[in-house]
Amino acid sequence: MEKIINLQDLMIEQMRDLYHAHQQLLQSLDRFRDEATDPTLYNYIDEYKKINQDGLMRLRQGLSSLFVPDEGEVCMTMHTMMQEIKTLITRCMDPEVLDAALITALQHIIHYKIAGYGAICTYAKTLDLIDLAGVIHKNLEDEKMEDGKLKMLAEEKVNIKATTPELMLKE
Repeated sequence: MEKIINLQDLMIEQMRDLYHAHQQLLQSLDRFRDEATDPTLYNYIDEYKKINQDGLMRLRQGLSSLFVPDEGEVCMTMHTMMQEIKTLITRCMDPEVLDAALITALQHIIHYKIAGYGAICTYAKTLDLIDLAGVIHKNLEDEKMEDGKLKMLAEEKVNIKATTPELMLKE
């Protein structure tokens, strides 16, 4: 691991971290999609895969504009989240509850990426790297939009299906 000496080094570290996070997520999204039982969630995960491919490409573009290779950082946070999600999938006995769990897991990932992209945008603006800030801001906006879609899917459909009559009686 390289030493972080200045704000640009920190920004690059965050970009590489998210680049690796996208790579890990892309390797797992097909499995998450295949576990989904709700057709809308299944289709959503397919669409989210495309969003992640686009985000990865923009990160590569941003790193290239700084003459920095995209390899070098391993996103341990994403690695841990992927392990947690795999465990969660095996523990969910009800398909509708599994769908709700997949949405929660995806939201955790998205919130992590939102925090990272927000920091990178702020760093880039501070460093007067306006073009880079614009490229990364597109990723930030995409993730915020995806979070909203998941929230609606959970509230309007998946969570309702996951609520069993027995649970509703206890309320």
